Amino acid sequence: EVGMTDSEVREWFSGPAFLPWQRMGNIMAWGGPLDQSWIEGQAQLQQSILDSMMELGMRPVLPGFPGHVPKALRRIFPDASITSTAPWGGFNATYTEVPFLEPTDSHFQALATRFYELQRATFGAGRDWSGMAYNADQFHEMEPRNSDPAYLAAANRAVWQAMSTVDANATYVMQAWLFHEQFWTAGSVKAYLSGVPTGRMLILDLNAEEQPLWSKFDSFY
Repeated sequence: EVGMTDSEVREWFSGPAFLPWQRMGNIMAWGGPLDQSWIEGQAQLQQSILDSMMELGMRPVLPGFPGHVPKALRRIFPDASITSTAPWGGFNATYTEVPFLEPTDSHFQALATRFYELQRATFGAGRDWSGMAYNADQFHEMEPRNSDPAYLAAANRAVWQAMSTVDANATYVMQAWLFHEQFWTAGSVKAYLSGVPTGRMLILDLNAEEQPLWSKFDSFY
């Protein structure tokens, strides 16, 4: 819809085994591009998975929009504030430093909202789509390029605003893993999480059996 070509979109994706790290903004293109038939097969599989989960009374956790975008978006929106995520995992710049549409940019809400609308149109037909859960990890194992508490709050608030605009009863799901980095102090964590209303976020405290973060950061405020 915004004018990227199919090849520009497909070339951005990593191979199937590496998509979790792509969704967290760590890498792009590594092991890709994805074959179109594989993409279509995954979409069909997802429909079956959603049916089975809902029949069992389970609430799926769906993809959110944290701001990681294909390189081609710089061509589409030359005026947009598109920075890059921090280098990650020893990958060179071809596969890391993923373009990041700043959540404070004027294009963010329109693109993010449209993402949720299309996801709902594709996978929500005939299903109760109210109060879904959406996962978005903006800074997984990567320091934000701006440490200003106001920026951190605004970055997380923008993610929440888009998902809650389309699904008023949404739950925002994120991993607490990023808070293991030295960048995150009590003040910066509190600022970042303050962007989402209390009770509307589910935080996965991974590795809590060894290094719990909920106790370090006052039950995530």
